[in-house]
Amino acid sequence: MLFATYVVEAEAWTQMILLGYFGANVVALPLWIKLATKLGKKNTWVIGGVLFVFVTPSFLLVGPGDLGTFFVCLGLYGIAGGSFGALSMSMKADVIEIAARRSSENISGAYIAVWSLGQKLVAALALGLALPTLELFGFNPALENNQSAIDALAYIYVFPPWIFYALGVVTILRYPITSVRLEKLRLAFDKKDKRKEI
Repeated sequence: MLFATYVVEAEAWTQMILLGYFGANVVALPLWIKLATKLGKKNTWVIGGVLFVFVTPSFLLVGPGDLGTFFVCLGLYGIAGGSFGALSMSMKADVIEIAARRSSENISGAYIAVWSLGQKLVAALALGLALPTLELFGFNPALENNQSAIDALAYIYVFPPWIFYALGVVTILRYPITSVRLEKLRLAFDKKDKRKEI
């Protein structure tokens, strides 16, 4: 909420900001699921990722008191976030299913543990790098900050996530599991299981 507090100067709107983001996220969720049934999970995820890539830099257009612009950006950001919420877990489940059936072992716990650990490490790394970097640029939330420190906050809020969203899209483009391939793999695993029963 540092961006909203110091860049937009909208600390009094904190609850509405959170409601706006998560509200857009929830409202968009069924739309992403419906789109995924038509285009596939991977393609739909990529669309959401590209939306993130385009929306994230728009936060640099927001200045003090620009609540209208900020809420538009936030709404689009929340809509894009709905694709991650709807599809990432489902895509992870597909990967776990294939790995489990291929190895004939219940390895879902290991995959979920690694996924959870990765999320926590990324969050800790982001926080551990962002705050010291802000200090280098003179930003201190306990003091009154000059414009260069506020600008540094805006750029750090925007550019690192933007880079990682772009890298995420490029990475997912190589994601090999389509609905067609998943169905073929399931049929192959079913045949393999039947042969074992004979």
